[in-house]
Amino acid sequence: MGCEPSKPLSELSGYRCHCSENVETDKKLVVDAEPLVLSHRQQPDDEESDADILMDLSASCMPPTADCEGDSTMANPQDAELPEDRSARSECSFTCRSDVESSAASESSCGSGRSNVSDRSSRSDSRKKHHKLKLVETMGHMPSAALQFCIDNPGQLEELYDMDNKVIGKGSFGKVRVGKLKATGAIRAVKTMSKERMKEQTSALKNEVEIMKILDHPGVVMLYEIFEDTTRLHLAMELCNGGDLTRRLNNSRHGILLEAEAVEVMRQILGSVHYLHSHHIVHRDLKSDNILLTVKQTEPLGRHCLRVSDFGLSRLVYKGEVLTSKAGTLTHMAPEMLEAKCAYDHAVDLWACGVILYHMLSGQYPFDDEKQIKRARYMMTAKPWLEVSQPACACLDRMLIKKTRFRYSARKALQDTWILGKESAKIQAQRAPPRRETLLQDMKRFRSENRFKRVVMSVAASMLSKTVTADSDAMFDFLDVDGDGTISAKDLKKSAEGVVFGTQDFGMNSNAEKSSTSLLRSADIKDALTDTDSGAKVTTAFKYTEFLAATADSRKCLAPKVLRAAFNCFDRNQDGFICLAEMSSGHLLGDLSLEALAKIIEENDQDGDNKINFKEFLDMMRSGCVATNTTNATNIISEPRGRSKHSVVSPVASER
Repeated sequence: MGCEPSKPLSELSGYRCHCSENVETDKKLVVDAEPLVLSHRQQPDDEESDADILMDLSASCMPPTADCEGDSTMANPQDAELPEDRSARSECSFTCRSDVESSAASESSCGSGRSNVSDRSSRSDSRKKHHKLKLVETMGHMPSAALQFCIDNPGQLEELYDMDNKVIGKGSFGKVRVGKLKATGAIRAVKTMSKERMKEQTSALKNEVEIMKILDHPGVVMLYEIFEDTTRLHLAMELCNGGDLTRRLNNSRHGILLEAEAVEVMRQILGSVHYLHSHHIVHRDLKSDNILLTVKQTEPLGRHCLRVSDFGLSRLVYKGEVLTSKAGTLTHMAPEMLEAKCAYDHAVDLWACGVILYHMLSGQYPFDDEKQIKRARYMMTAKPWLEVSQPACACLDRMLIKKTRFRYSARKALQDTWILGKESAKIQAQRAPPRRETLLQDMKRFRSENRFKRVVMSVAASMLSKTVTADSDAMFDFLDVDGDGTISAKDLKKSAEGVVFGTQDFGMNSNAEKSSTSLLRSADIKDALTDTDSGAKVTTAFKYTEFLAATADSRKCLAPKVLRAAFNCFDRNQDGFICLAEMSSGHLLGDLSLEALAKIIEENDQDGDNKINFKEFLDMMRSGCVATNTTNATNIISEPRGRSKHSVVSPVASER
C-alpha cells in the first residue's frame, strides 16, 4: 500500500539533505541536496562515520516507505498542470560531489600548506560540537491555528504534568495516558511514541503533526503541545473520555442507533469533514473507530459531543490534484481507491461517511471485500431497514454512489433534507442561542487588540473548562450557519434574526425601523470582523478558539493563575521575563517580523529594561477590560521574578 520514492536513498550518497518545512501533499518531499563538505561547525563526532552522518541527516527526510502508507500526489489528468508554485516543490536538485571535492582539493593544494594531519585534527575537535536536530526542529515553525503561536515546548513533560500510569490507549509505536497539569489541574490525553520505533515512519508522523496544527474546530481533536526528549515524542491533545463510536454501537441495543441519534452523529461528522475539506485535507481513514465521544457511553448524544481523530493517513490535496495509492481500512475504502490506476480526491471521505451511516442503522457493513466495493451494490432488505425512514435511505444512497460526480460533497450532504430534518427537543434546546447583549462589541474589542494580547487570550481560553465556555460554544454552533468552522459576515447576517445582539431586533419593532437599521447592522458586523492591529483593516472570519477567547468570561480568562500559566508559555528560559530573543528565536508567534516583535516589547515595557515582567504582562492583559477579577492580584504581582526549574507551565485545556 505504499509507493516508490522519487529518489532512492542510494542515489543520495554523499549529499546533505534537508526536508521541506512545509510538506503540503502526500509525497511532495522536497530534497535539497548539497555536497557533504562539512565546515568546522558541522563536523560530527569522531565515533561517527560519514555514512552514519548521512543516515542521521537523511532519516528525517526519507520518502515514505510502503509500511507508512505513503503515496504520491499528482495533477488530475483532466487538468493541464499544477500551479507553478506547487509543482516547483516536487523538483529535486543535485550537485555532483566529486566536482566539489576536486575543487576543494585544488584549493587546498595552493593554500597555506597545512598538512592533512592538521586538517583531520581540527575536524576531529569540531566534530565533538556536532548537534543533532530534534524531530520537532525539522517540522518548521508553523504556529497552531487554534492557539496562534508555536506549540513546540522545550521543557520536559514530567516537569509540567502529573502522568497517570494507566494506559487508556495503545498502538504500534506508543501509548496514550492521562496527564494532569501541575499548575492548574487541567486534564489532557498524552500520546507518547518511541522515536526508535518510529524511525521508518518519521515522515508520516511529521505529516500528521503538521496537519493537526492546521485544525481548529469543535468537532476535531485538538493538539495543544508537543514535547520531545532523547528517546520519545509526546503529543498533548484534547481528552475524549467517552470511548469511540464503535464501542457506542456495540453497547447499544442490537448494535444499532436510533435514527434520531444517527442523524445527529452524521450531522456532526459531516460538519467536521466539511471543515477538513475546506482546508484541503483528505482524511482517508474515516470510520467509527476514529470518531471519539466526549460524553459517557450511557449519556445521550448532544451537540459537539463527537471528535474526528487519527490523521496519520490524512493528506493535503488542492484543487486539480489527486492521490494515487490505496490507504485506509478496506471496509471503508471507496471504489476509486481500488482501481488498477487509482486516482482520487476528497470524495473518498464521503463514501466512508456512507459506510458509517449504514453501520449505525443496520449494525453491519455494506461491503465485505474488494469485489463488492467495486460493484458498489449493497443490501437494504434486512429487518433493521424496515424501520428506517425513506429520507435516511435516500441520503445514504447519495453517499454510496460509485461515480464521484454524482456523489454528495460534504457541503451538499449537510443540506440534505434528512440531515436538516426536525431535531429532537433535547438537541433543539441545546441549539437555542444564549442571550449575548455585547456580542459584536466583544468581537470588535478583541480584534482591536494587538496580536500578542490576542494570542495570550487564546491561550487563556484554552485553559478554561467546558462548563465555563458552554455559552460561547453554543453561540459558535448557532452562528456557524454553513458549518465551515468559522464565523463569517455571511454567517452573522443569516443568523441575525435568531441571535440576540443586544435586544431582539435591536429593540425596534416596526418594519420601517427594522429597515433603517439593516445598514447599521451590516456596518457593525464588518467592524466586529475587522483586524485593526495590522493597520490594513482586513476583514476575516473568527476561528473557533479565537471566538471563545473573545466571548468567554473575562474574569475567568484573566484570573491570576491563568495569566501566570500563560506568561510562562512565553518565558522560555525561566528567568521571569519575556524578552525579544525568546520571542524571535523560538518563533513563538509564527512569522511575525522582528520589528513587530520589538514593538510589542516596547509598548509593554514600563521600566525601560527591554523586557516584559509579570506585572507589566498583567497590566497589558487587564488594560481595556470591563470585567476583571483582581482578587489576590497584589500577591501575584509581588512574586519573585526568578522561578525554579520546575515551576514552568504551559497552556492547557482540560475540556473544550
